[in-house]
Amino acid sequence: MKLTFCLFTYANAIASTENSIVSADNSIVLIYVNKLASLA
Repeated sequence: MKLTFCLFTYANAIASTENSIVSADNSIVLIYVNKLASLA
């Protein structure tokens, strides 16, 4: 469930990259995805 939410958030961030604030959020999400991947 958390992974699905993370991927959904990541997709939304990519879809809104024209917004610089969302771009910053996208970097945070990428870090979060990397942490999840290291736990897997």
